[in-house]
Amino acid sequence: MKKVLSLVLAGLLTASMAVVANANPSNSHTITAAYGTPVVDGQMDDIWNNAEMQVQDSFRSGTETDAKAQIRVMYDDTYVYVLEYVPDNTLWTSDLTLANYQYDTTEVCISLTNSEAGSYDGVFDWWVGITPYGVRNTDSNCAPLIGGGTDVNDAEYLTVHTSLENDPENDTAEGYWVEWAFNVKAIDEELVMDEGTTIGMEVSVNDNAEYNNRTMCMGWADTTDGASGNPSTFGNVVFG
Repeated sequence: MKKVLSLVLAGLLTASMAVVANANPSNSHTITAAYGTPVVDGQMDDIWNNAEMQVQDSFRSGTETDAKAQIRVMYDDTYVYVLEYVPDNTLWTSDLTLANYQYDTTEVCISLTNSEAGSYDGVFDWWVGITPYGVRNTDSNCAPLIGGGTDVNDAEYLTVHTSLENDPENDTAEGYWVEWAFNVKAIDEELVMDEGTTIGMEVSVNDNAEYNNRTMCMGWADTTDGASGNPSTFGNVVFG
């Protein structure tokens, strides 16, 4: 009996260590992704109520405002989904000639290997951004090329919609939604889409409240403003 109990305890310890090994030890931010398939249309449908919600709390720079994203994550057998709500009512709509980070944008960084490296690998790590009105980030180091030189912004790999994408003149909205669907199995067919799998993620919000420059930069896990090139700053998404 004692031998059986010892074997059981050893098995549990091994499983526990495996989960810990998948997590990035350099960051304490962890969110649980719920299993399910939402409709990706830039709105929150009921299935998102099954997912844990966290609010950004890693202030990076500027003057702190209320534009702190509420974040939820889901997954199914093929995709990872990210839903953000940004309670921002001072939206920059008139001039998109500034650098992407200087106007209202949300950004998501993903590492399918939950990398602790200080730079992107160009295959399983990437960074994408979008304005409240559906304009994609075009910075040269945004959405790095993946496997064979394909842009992760390609529709095969990424679908993203915002609640204001069909309302570009609306600069008085009380907030906006951004809904992302990453086809992670198309990028890494070996990724295990099952309970306990951990990937790296960071979600950033750039707030332009003065209509001429970035007022604030807020992150979820990263406090250094380095996530656009450094996956070791990401938090952990654990499949639940």
